[in-house]
Amino acid sequence: MKWERGHKSEYVEDLRGKPASRGGGTAIKAGGGAVVLVIVALIARALGVDLPIGDSGSSSSPSQSSQGAQTSAPPIGDDPAAELFDFVNYVVDDIQATFAKVFKANGLDYQPATLRVFTDAVDTACGHSTSAVGPFYCPVDSYAYVDLSFYRELRERLGAPGDFAQAYVLAHEYGHHLQNLLGIDAAVRREVAQDRSLENALSVRQELQADC
Repeated sequence: MKWERGHKSEYVEDLRGKPASRGGGTAIKAGGGAVVLVIVALIARALGVDLPIGDSGSSSSPSQSSQGAQTSAPPIGDDPAAELFDFVNYVVDDIQATFAKVFKANGLDYQPATLRVFTDAVDTACGHSTSAVGPFYCPVDSYAYVDLSFYRELRERLGAPGDFAQAYVLAHEYGHHLQNLLGIDAAVRREVAQDRSLENALSVRQELQADC
């Protein structure tokens, strides 16, 4: 994949600078950042790159320092995250174009999902959430969410600054969107409602499947 700077997707919504409530969150979200960090590290190790999985102990992690914070205004003047934002736009379109082709080849219609880019905190149909959760997908509103500061955590905490790690994070969340479209997410929730002891095992399987 060779991305183009300046690319803008109709399926990326910029919520940076828009205030969010300080309400409580819920457990409906899929693909939280802690899970993504571990999987990125494991994949990197499989490729011969040794990345630390454990907490570095640094207090400067954006996901740790943003608990309960309201969204802040976007930077005045040039956006320091402009290139990363363009990259995210391009990757979202590339991922969904691929999924649309696969669905069509199997006689199905793919329904695109929008990625909402926020800062610090955001309100969703799954409840209020902060950057501490990391990137996630909400099956209730069919939106994926990411705070771009998560990529700084990938770079500083895991030493994974490249395009691969950044694109992987988005592909993982859109994997959860596929699970929602195909009814897998709903089926898992029904199973858990009948037997709570299955929750952890099924959750792990969902996360692994979202990587396929």
